[in-house]
Amino acid sequence: MSRTSRKQQHRKYFKRDINRRPLKPIPYDDELTHFVLSNDTDFRDEMYTHLMLDDYDWMVYKLKTFFNTKDYGKLTIEFEYSGGGPCEMHVIQEIENKIYAHKIYFDSDIFEEHIKVFMRKHIEHWGNKQPFNGLDVAVGFYNGVLENFTKYELKKCSPDDNVYDNKYFWYLSYW
Repeated sequence: MSRTSRKQQHRKYFKRDINRRPLKPIPYDDELTHFVLSNDTDFRDEMYTHLMLDDYDWMVYKLKTFFNTKDYGKLTIEFEYSGGGPCEMHVIQEIENKIYAHKIYFDSDIFEEHIKVFMRKHIEHWGNKQPFNGLDVAVGFYNGVLENFTKYELKKCSPDDNVYDNKYFWYLSYW
C-alpha cells in the first residue's frame, strides 16, 4: 500500500468520525457560556470536584471532576500525581453517542501549581454557606495540561470497555 493511499484512508477515517480529535482548552467565564447547564438546578449540582490524597503505600494524589461542554460533550476528568515522573490526565468524553478515552501526560510542576490553587481556594471557602465548587480551578487545570502536555493518546471505546467502572482501564494494555 502506498504512502498516499494510507494518508487518504486516514483522512477518510477522520472525516467519518469528526469527534475523534484531541481536546482543546475550554474558555471559562462567569456566565459559563461554554458549558451545558440545565435550567432546573444550580450549576454547582451538575459540576463538582473530588480530591483524594493517598500516602498509604506511595503518594497518589487525584483530583476528579466532570462537566458538560457545548463543544466536547460530557467530560469526566481525573488528574493523577503518583510521586516522581510524569503526571496523567484521564478524560472520558461522551459525545454524539460515542465514547473516547484521552490519556494525556504532563509535567508534575503543572500538577503542583494547580493543586495548590485548588486547595488554597477550598480552604478559603470554609465557613461559606454555599459548598465549594472548584469548577474554575478544574477548568484552569484542564486547560493548563492541554497547553503543556508531553504526550497525548486517544482511543475510541466501546460500551464493553466499561470505562467508568473498570479502575484498571487506564493501566492495562488498552493503550
